[in-house]
Amino acid sequence: MNDLAITLDRAILLTLARAGGPHTALTVNYLWRRLTNAGGAGPSWRQVANTVTRLERQGYIETLVDEQVSEDCHPLFSLTGAGRALAHQSQQRRPMGLEEFRHGERA
Repeated sequence: MNDLAITLDRAILLTLARAGGPHTALTVNYLWRRLTNAGGAGPSWRQVANTVTRLERQGYIETLVDEQVSEDCHPLFSLTGAGRALAHQSQQRRPMGLEEFRHGERA
């Protein structure tokens, strides 16, 4: 990944990092809503879901638990050590990168 670009991958990692401590976990739906601005611009739900799946395969995030909502299970994703390191690196190189991503200034 380009160290200066705030891609969807890094935006997801930064959103998870800002959500709280190492055991904080979020659903794909929550991530999608956080990455979409008030005007509705942003990645599609499917783009977020696909990126989360890829980040999990790459070892940057992991499923902590499944949240039961009615009859549906919603996995809750959290950062791994490697994901926290990459999110921290991204935050240091582009402190306003996540805000830029949300406002449509994407790489």
